[in-house]
Amino acid sequence: MSQIVYSRFDGGIDLSRPAAVQDANRFRELKNAYVTPGKAVRKRPGARYRWSWGPGVKGLYTGPGYLTGFWGAANEDVQHPTSVAFVQDAGQFVTTKLQVAGGGAPGNTITEIHTAFQFAGSMYAVAETDTGTRHFYADGTADNLVTDANCPNGRTAIPIASKVFGGAQDGVTRFSATDDPKDWTLADDAGFLPTNRKTRSLSTVAALGEFEGFLVVSMGDAAQLWTVDPDPAAMAFDKTIAVGQVEGDTGANVGNDLFFMSPSGVRSIVLNSQNGNAMDLDVGVPIDRRAIELLVADGNPLLARYFPSLGQFWLIRGARALVYSFSRTAKVYAWSEYTFPWAIAGAADFAGAAYLRSADGDIYELDQAYPVDDDAVAAVTALGIERDPVSWAEAFPDEGKVVPAITIETPFLDMKAPGSLKQIHWMDVVATRTDEETISGADREFSITHLFRSDTAGADFEAGPILLTGQPDDSRPEGAIPVGLMAPSIAARLEHQVAEHFELSALVYHFDNLGVYG
Repeated sequence: MSQIVYSRFDGGIDLSRPAAVQDANRFRELKNAYVTPGKAVRKRPGARYRWSWGPGVKGLYTGPGYLTGFWGAANEDVQHPTSVAFVQDAGQFVTTKLQVAGGGAPGNTITEIHTAFQFAGSMYAVAETDTGTRHFYADGTADNLVTDANCPNGRTAIPIASKVFGGAQDGVTRFSATDDPKDWTLADDAGFLPTNRKTRSLSTVAALGEFEGFLVVSMGDAAQLWTVDPDPAAMAFDKTIAVGQVEGDTGANVGNDLFFMSPSGVRSIVLNSQNGNAMDLDVGVPIDRRAIELLVADGNPLLARYFPSLGQFWLIRGARALVYSFSRTAKVYAWSEYTFPWAIAGAADFAGAAYLRSADGDIYELDQAYPVDDDAVAAVTALGIERDPVSWAEAFPDEGKVVPAITIETPFLDMKAPGSLKQIHWMDVVATRTDEETISGADREFSITHLFRSDTAGADFEAGPILLTGQPDDSRPEGAIPVGLMAPSIAARLEHQVAEHFELSALVYHFDNLGVYG
């Protein structure tokens, strides 16, 4: 009898090749789990409730010493009704008011934040208002609209070279005076780059980014790299690359690289700037089809974020996130998919932790030590009460806790003998779990189902599920798990939905090779 061990899980989701010929270290599905530097599969961090703003507060961004969202003087529902004393600003959660002409004029209703960032100790925000897209600089003055006629008031902006750069409707990229984001006119200091003269087919600035000190100007179908400097005379065009970012908030700096959503999927500036067009090699190719699903989906904004605290890049739309985990030292480059019980309307990394903000205004911290997701709306509905941010941040009610459902599906595994029939007798599962019960009476579902085919090109059949809930973490010392299948190859689908920590280290199969099939 032969034995084979699958324990090198370093590839993540890869849909670029058919399941029958995909490498064994990759997955067809990896949901609500990620690949660790140790090449195991670990349950994702849970979303722990921390605070609430009302839906009238928009976005979630890292401010100077706090997390912030933005609201206009005319916005309603800037805080949820509660039965306890409740203010918007508490500890590290501080809202920022955007105001025009004393608050009574048009332009004071904020419907969306396209981007926001720190500049010289204050927040610069690009907001959608009832009068269109407007730029604000919240430097402590009551009226903080940028009123300079040369401010581009486009949907994208970025701080670089001690200036703020913004894409204008006519295709040029304007920049502010040095250290003064309210002044877009100052002679020999503010000005514009003629990015409309370097386009391929599209001429509107879709996004701005930074790569190794260069300004990256994306027009959707291509991107331009520009040398920028506090002195406008030192600015110059560098080159064009044949892939571009689709819109403003869909790119993020990852180490010395820039990852962004292109019309074809997630792409990297490093590969494309060095190789001209390296789409067949690029970072997002394994999950292109899922990234396109997010791109064309309606409703919630498409966001890209890099979380240094997690070592992960996320592409987010609604309740879904495509997550890229990587470790250059461990040579792990792996995609997975996360789902949450609420739509994500903002995300930020702050003080060594990652935070998500729901469309209903509730703020959650991603916590690896927390095996469930909190859902404030579910708690309000189940209990028939109003939010209590102070006490809920300490002990969230069980009625609002949701257990993430993990799905791990391998490609078809042929035991290194393609085409030959195997009799698979039993298997072992090597995992790490806890007995911690955070939701009293919650179901404990942990199972494995095997997919197989009567021949290598036939239809899929399923055998199982085999319940693993009562099995030990490592089944090897206490007897194997019966499988009882005959097939040329099998795919394993593990499903885990238990309020506990979980990590998969290995799958071991014991089989006889019966020779060439057919």
